[in-house]
Amino acid sequence: MRIIDHNEGRVPGPGLYRMPAALYHADPAPGPSLSSSIARAIISETPRHAHAKHPRLTPQTEDSKNRKMDLGSVAHEILTGEGRGIHVITATNKAGEAVETYATKAAQEERDEALAAGLTPVLSCDLLKAERMVAAVRSRLAETPETKGAFEQGAGETSLVWQDRLGLWGRAQLDWRGPEPHLIWDLKTTSAGLSDRAIATKIAEGLDIQEHWYRRGLTRLVPDLMGRVRMRFVFVETVEPFECRVIELSGEQQWLGERKAITAAVLFRECLRTGRWPGYAAGISRVEAPAWPAAQWEAREAADPLFREFGTALVLAHSTAAPDQEIAA
Repeated sequence: MRIIDHNEGRVPGPGLYRMPAALYHADPAPGPSLSSSIARAIISETPRHAHAKHPRLTPQTEDSKNRKMDLGSVAHEILTGEGRGIHVITATNKAGEAVETYATKAAQEERDEALAAGLTPVLSCDLLKAERMVAAVRSRLAETPETKGAFEQGAGETSLVWQDRLGLWGRAQLDWRGPEPHLIWDLKTTSAGLSDRAIATKIAEGLDIQEHWYRRGLTRLVPDLMGRVRMRFVFVETVEPFECRVIELSGEQQWLGERKAITAAVLFRECLRTGRWPGYAAGISRVEAPAWPAAQWEAREAADPLFREFGTALVLAHSTAAPDQEIAA
Protein backbone atom coordinates (compact mmCIF):
# COMPACT_ATOMS: atom_id res chain seq x y z
CA MET A 1 0.00 0.00 0.00
CA ARG A 2 1.44 3.35 -1.03
CA ILE A 3 1.79 6.32 1.32
CA ILE A 4 -0.65 9.14 0.58
CA ASP A 5 0.32 12.79 1.10
CA HIS A 6 -2.35 14.58 3.16
CA ASN A 7 -1.97 18.14 4.42
CA GLU A 8 -5.30 19.34 5.78
CA GLY A 9 -8.71 18.26 7.03
CA ARG A 10 -10.05 14.75 7.57
CA VAL A 11 -8.62 11.86 5.61
CA PRO A 12 -11.08 10.23 3.17
CA GLY A 13 -10.68 6.75 4.63
CA PRO A 14 -8.25 4.09 5.84
CA GLY A 15 -4.69 4.31 4.61
CA LEU A 16 -1.01 5.06 5.15
CA TYR A 17 -0.48 8.81 5.15
CA ARG A 18 2.28 11.39 5.25
CA MET A 19 0.96 14.44 7.11
CA PRO A 20 2.08 17.27 9.41
CA ALA A 21 2.49 16.23 13.04
CA ALA A 22 -0.04 18.84 14.20
CA LEU A 23 -2.67 17.43 11.83
CA TYR A 24 -2.09 13.88 13.04
CA HIS A 25 -2.33 14.88 16.71
CA ALA A 26 -5.56 16.76 16.00
CA ASP A 27 -7.05 13.40 14.88
CA PRO A 28 -7.75 13.47 11.12
CA ALA A 29 -9.73 10.21 11.03
CA PRO A 30 -13.29 10.27 9.62
CA GLY A 31 -14.60 9.73 13.16
CA PRO A 32 -13.03 10.21 16.61
CA SER A 33 -10.23 7.67 16.69
CA LEU A 34 -8.41 5.68 19.31
CA SER A 35 -4.66 6.18 19.58
CA SER A 36 -2.33 4.28 21.88
CA SER A 37 -2.00 7.32 24.17
CA ILE A 38 -5.78 7.57 24.55
CA ALA A 39 -5.96 3.81 25.12
CA ARG A 40 -3.33 4.18 27.83
CA ALA A 41 -5.38 6.91 29.51
CA ILE A 42 -8.42 4.61 29.55
CA ILE A 43 -6.46 1.75 31.12
CA SER A 44 -4.17 3.62 33.54
CA GLU A 45 -6.73 6.30 34.45
CA THR A 46 -10.40 6.32 33.37
CA PRO A 47 -12.53 6.94 30.27
CA ARG A 48 -13.26 10.39 31.65
CA HIS A 49 -9.54 11.21 31.56
CA ALA A 50 -9.35 9.88 28.01
CA HIS A 51 -12.26 12.11 26.97
CA ALA A 52 -10.49 15.15 28.45
CA LYS A 53 -7.29 14.34 26.51
CA HIS A 54 -8.92 13.51 23.18
CA PRO A 55 -8.49 16.33 20.60
CA ARG A 56 -11.83 15.64 18.90
CA LEU A 57 -13.86 15.27 22.09
CA THR A 58 -12.39 18.05 24.25
CA PRO A 59 -10.79 21.21 22.77
CA GLN A 60 -7.10 21.17 23.65
CA THR A 61 -5.25 24.34 24.63
CA GLU A 62 -1.52 24.81 24.95
CA ASP A 63 0.32 27.62 26.68
CA SER A 64 3.50 27.94 24.65
CA LYS A 65 5.26 29.78 27.47
CA ASN A 66 4.85 26.79 29.77
CA ARG A 67 5.36 24.09 27.17
CA LYS A 68 8.16 21.67 28.04
CA MET A 69 11.05 21.85 25.59
CA ASP A 70 11.35 18.20 24.74
CA LEU A 71 14.84 17.08 23.80
CA GLY A 72 13.31 13.83 22.56
CA SER A 73 11.32 15.67 19.89
CA VAL A 74 14.50 17.22 18.50
CA ALA A 75 16.27 13.84 18.49
CA HIS A 76 13.27 12.28 16.71
CA GLU A 77 13.38 14.94 14.01
CA ILE A 78 17.12 14.61 13.44
CA LEU A 79 16.92 10.79 13.32
CA THR A 80 13.87 10.47 11.07
CA GLY A 81 14.33 13.59 8.94
CA GLU A 82 10.65 14.34 9.50
CA GLY A 83 8.82 16.69 11.85
CA ARG A 84 7.70 20.23 12.46
CA GLY A 85 11.05 21.79 11.62
CA ILE A 86 13.75 22.83 14.09
CA HIS A 87 14.49 26.45 15.01
CA VAL A 88 17.76 27.05 16.85
CA ILE A 89 17.52 29.92 19.34
CA THR A 90 19.89 32.72 18.26
CA ALA A 91 19.46 34.96 21.32
CA THR A 92 22.72 35.77 23.16
CA ASN A 93 23.65 36.93 26.64
CA LYS A 94 25.41 40.17 27.54
CA ALA A 95 28.76 38.61 26.62
CA GLY A 96 27.46 37.79 23.14
CA GLU A 97 27.41 34.05 23.86
CA ALA A 98 24.54 31.72 22.92
CA VAL A 99 22.08 31.42 25.81
CA GLU A 100 21.80 28.05 27.53
CA THR A 101 18.44 28.66 29.23
CA TYR A 102 15.19 30.46 28.50
CA ALA A 103 15.77 32.85 31.39
CA THR A 104 16.14 35.93 29.18
CA LYS A 105 13.20 37.77 27.64
CA ALA A 106 14.78 37.64 24.18
CA ALA A 107 15.11 33.85 24.31
CA GLN A 108 11.55 33.46 25.55
CA GLU A 109 10.16 35.67 22.78
CA GLU A 110 12.15 33.81 20.10
CA ARG A 111 10.95 30.49 21.51
CA ASP A 112 7.31 31.59 21.46
CA GLU A 113 7.59 32.93 17.91
CA ALA A 114 9.01 29.59 16.76
CA LEU A 115 6.17 27.70 18.44
CA ALA A 116 3.61 30.03 16.88
CA ALA A 117 5.13 29.28 13.48
CA GLY A 118 4.75 25.54 14.09
CA LEU A 119 8.46 24.91 14.61
CA THR A 120 10.33 23.11 17.39
CA PRO A 121 12.60 25.60 19.20
CA VAL A 122 15.85 24.34 20.68
CA LEU A 123 18.78 25.94 22.44
CA SER A 124 22.11 25.43 20.68
CA CYS A 125 23.48 23.51 23.67
CA ASP A 126 20.48 21.14 23.57
CA LEU A 127 20.82 20.71 19.80
CA LEU A 128 24.39 19.51 20.29
CA LYS A 129 23.17 17.08 22.94
CA ALA A 130 20.42 15.77 20.64
CA GLU A 131 22.95 15.32 17.84
CA ARG A 132 25.20 13.27 20.16
CA MET A 133 22.20 11.16 21.17
CA VAL A 134 21.36 10.45 17.54
CA ALA A 135 24.99 9.63 16.75
CA ALA A 136 24.98 7.12 19.61
CA VAL A 137 21.77 5.54 18.27
CA ARG A 138 23.14 5.22 14.75
CA SER A 139 26.37 3.72 16.04
CA ARG A 140 24.51 1.13 18.11
CA LEU A 141 22.13 0.19 15.28
CA ALA A 142 25.07 -0.37 12.93
CA GLU A 143 26.62 -2.94 15.27
CA THR A 144 24.37 -5.90 14.49
CA PRO A 145 22.75 -7.25 11.30
CA GLU A 146 19.32 -7.34 12.99
CA THR A 147 19.27 -3.57 13.43
CA LYS A 148 21.15 -2.32 10.37
CA GLY A 149 19.10 -0.12 8.08
CA ALA A 150 16.76 1.12 10.82
CA PHE A 151 16.10 4.88 10.46
CA GLU A 152 18.03 4.81 7.18
CA GLN A 153 16.14 2.55 4.75
CA GLY A 154 12.37 2.91 4.71
CA ALA A 155 10.05 5.77 5.66
CA GLY A 156 9.76 7.98 8.72
CA GLU A 157 6.71 9.46 10.45
CA THR A 158 4.11 7.40 8.59
CA SER A 159 0.58 7.92 9.91
CA LEU A 160 -1.82 4.98 9.95
CA VAL A 161 -5.58 5.48 9.94
CA TRP A 162 -7.77 2.38 9.92
CA GLN A 163 -11.21 1.14 10.84
CA ASP A 164 -10.75 -1.62 13.37
CA ARG A 165 -12.65 -4.90 13.25
CA LEU A 166 -14.27 -3.78 16.51
CA GLY A 167 -16.01 -1.01 14.57
CA LEU A 168 -14.04 2.04 15.65
CA TRP A 169 -11.40 4.21 13.97
CA GLY A 170 -7.77 3.78 15.03
CA ARG A 171 -4.65 5.82 14.34
CA ALA A 172 -0.94 5.54 14.95
CA GLN A 173 2.17 7.36 13.84
CA LEU A 174 5.23 5.20 13.18
CA ASP A 175 8.63 6.74 13.87
CA TRP A 176 10.13 4.48 11.21
CA ARG A 177 9.06 1.59 9.01
CA GLY A 178 11.76 -0.39 7.24
CA PRO A 179 14.05 -1.53 5.84
CA GLU A 180 11.60 -4.44 5.51
CA PRO A 181 7.87 -3.58 5.33
CA HIS A 182 7.08 -5.66 8.43
CA LEU A 183 9.53 -3.80 10.73
CA ILE A 184 8.42 -0.90 12.96
CA TRP A 185 10.94 1.14 14.97
CA ASP A 186 10.13 3.58 17.77
CA LEU A 187 12.64 5.92 19.43
CA LYS A 188 12.31 6.44 23.19
CA THR A 189 14.47 8.94 25.07
CA THR A 190 14.84 8.48 28.81
CA SER A 191 16.56 10.00 31.83
CA ALA A 192 15.57 7.04 34.04
CA GLY A 193 18.34 4.70 32.92
CA LEU A 194 18.26 1.55 30.82
CA SER A 195 18.26 -1.19 33.45
CA ASP A 196 15.95 -4.15 32.87
CA ARG A 197 13.73 -2.92 35.70
CA ALA A 198 13.49 0.64 34.31
CA ILE A 199 12.56 -0.59 30.85
CA ALA A 200 10.14 -3.23 32.16
CA THR A 201 8.37 -0.48 34.12
CA LYS A 202 7.97 1.65 31.00
CA ILE A 203 6.61 -1.34 29.07
CA ALA A 204 4.09 -2.15 31.80
CA GLU A 205 3.03 1.52 31.99
CA GLY A 206 1.86 1.59 28.39
CA LEU A 207 4.45 0.64 25.81
CA ASP A 208 2.85 -2.80 25.63
CA ILE A 209 -0.39 -1.11 24.53
CA GLN A 210 1.46 0.97 21.95
CA GLU A 211 3.27 -2.08 20.59
CA HIS A 212 0.04 -4.02 20.00
CA TRP A 213 -1.91 -1.04 18.63
CA TYR A 214 0.78 -0.19 16.08
CA ARG A 215 1.12 -3.80 14.93
CA ARG A 216 -2.66 -4.12 14.83
CA GLY A 217 -3.06 -1.02 12.67
CA LEU A 218 -0.39 -1.97 10.14
CA THR A 219 -1.76 -5.48 9.83
CA ARG A 220 -5.26 -4.13 9.32
CA LEU A 221 -4.06 -1.92 6.46
CA VAL A 222 -1.65 -4.47 4.97
CA PRO A 223 -3.24 -7.91 5.54
CA ASP A 224 -0.33 -9.67 3.82
CA LEU A 225 1.77 -8.82 6.89
CA MET A 226 -0.50 -10.80 9.23
CA GLY A 227 1.61 -12.56 11.85
CA ARG A 228 4.87 -11.02 10.60
CA VAL A 229 4.87 -7.44 11.93
CA ARG A 230 7.59 -6.80 14.50
CA MET A 231 8.04 -3.64 16.55
CA ARG A 232 11.28 -2.63 18.22
CA PHE A 233 11.85 0.16 20.72
CA VAL A 234 15.17 2.00 20.53
CA PHE A 235 15.92 3.52 23.94
CA VAL A 236 18.60 6.20 24.32
CA GLU A 237 19.65 8.07 27.45
CA THR A 238 19.34 11.86 27.48
CA VAL A 239 22.55 12.25 29.50
CA GLU A 240 26.12 11.10 28.96
CA PRO A 241 27.18 8.54 27.89
CA PHE A 242 23.97 8.38 25.80
CA GLU A 243 23.83 4.59 26.03
CA CYS A 244 21.29 2.75 23.86
CA ARG A 245 19.32 -0.48 24.01
CA VAL A 246 17.07 -2.05 21.37
CA ILE A 247 14.11 -3.81 22.96
CA GLU A 248 11.57 -6.24 21.54
CA LEU A 249 8.69 -7.28 23.78
CA SER A 250 8.40 -10.82 25.08
CA GLY A 251 5.43 -13.02 24.27
CA GLU A 252 3.90 -12.40 27.69
CA GLN A 253 4.30 -8.63 27.33
CA GLN A 254 2.70 -8.76 23.89
CA TRP A 255 -0.18 -10.82 25.28
CA LEU A 256 -0.76 -8.28 28.06
CA GLY A 257 -0.55 -5.42 25.58
CA GLU A 258 -3.20 -7.04 23.39
CA ARG A 259 -5.53 -7.62 26.37
CA LYS A 260 -5.15 -4.01 27.51
CA ALA A 261 -5.54 -2.52 24.02
CA ILE A 262 -8.65 -4.53 23.17
CA THR A 263 -10.21 -3.66 26.53
CA ALA A 264 -9.49 0.03 25.90
CA ALA A 265 -10.94 -0.23 22.38
CA VAL A 266 -14.19 -1.77 23.58
CA LEU A 267 -14.57 0.82 26.34
CA PHE A 268 -13.83 3.64 23.88
CA ARG A 269 -16.40 2.30 21.42
CA GLU A 270 -19.09 1.98 24.10
CA CYS A 271 -18.37 5.42 25.56
CA LEU A 272 -18.69 6.94 22.08
CA ARG A 273 -21.95 5.07 21.54
CA THR A 274 -23.54 6.00 24.87
CA GLY A 275 -21.96 9.42 25.42
CA ARG A 276 -21.12 8.35 28.97
CA TRP A 277 -17.48 8.61 30.05
CA PRO A 278 -17.21 7.27 33.60
CA GLY A 279 -14.45 8.23 36.03
CA TYR A 280 -13.36 6.40 39.15
CA ALA A 281 -16.00 4.44 41.03
CA ALA A 282 -17.83 6.20 43.84
CA GLY A 283 -17.40 5.01 47.41
CA ILE A 284 -14.42 3.64 49.30
CA SER A 285 -11.88 1.62 47.35
CA ARG A 286 -9.12 -0.70 48.50
CA VAL A 287 -5.80 -0.55 46.71
CA GLU A 288 -3.90 -3.83 47.03
CA ALA A 289 -0.13 -3.73 47.33
CA PRO A 290 1.96 -5.55 44.72
CA ALA A 291 3.51 -8.84 45.77
CA TRP A 292 7.15 -7.71 45.76
CA PRO A 293 7.18 -5.41 48.87
CA ALA A 294 6.04 -8.28 51.13
CA ALA A 295 8.55 -10.71 49.61
CA GLN A 296 11.32 -8.11 49.93
CA TRP A 297 10.49 -7.53 53.61
CA GLU A 298 10.40 -11.25 54.39
CA ALA A 299 13.81 -11.65 52.78
CA ARG A 300 15.16 -8.79 54.91
CA GLU A 301 13.71 -10.26 58.11
CA ALA A 302 15.56 -13.48 57.35
CA ALA A 303 18.88 -11.91 56.30
CA ASP A 304 19.33 -8.62 58.20
CA PRO A 305 22.02 -9.13 60.93
CA LEU A 306 20.39 -6.55 63.22
CA PHE A 307 17.02 -8.28 62.98
CA ARG A 308 18.66 -11.63 63.76
CA GLU A 309 20.39 -10.13 66.81
CA PHE A 310 17.06 -9.16 68.33
CA GLY A 311 15.18 -12.12 66.91
CA THR A 312 13.76 -13.33 70.25
CA ALA A 313 12.35 -9.91 71.12
CA LEU A 314 10.85 -9.57 67.64
CA VAL A 315 9.17 -12.97 67.89
CA LEU A 316 7.64 -12.03 71.24
CA ALA A 317 6.50 -8.64 69.94
CA HIS A 318 4.79 -10.23 66.95
CA SER A 319 3.11 -12.93 69.06
CA THR A 320 -0.47 -12.16 70.13
CA ALA A 321 -0.12 -14.71 72.96
CA ALA A 322 2.90 -13.01 74.56
CA PRO A 323 2.16 -11.21 77.89
CA ASP A 324 2.74 -7.45 77.81
CA GLN A 325 5.24 -7.57 80.67
CA GLU A 326 7.40 -10.15 78.86
CA ILE A 327 7.55 -7.92 75.79
CA ALA A 328 8.49 -4.96 77.94
CA ALA A 329 11.21 -6.97 79.65
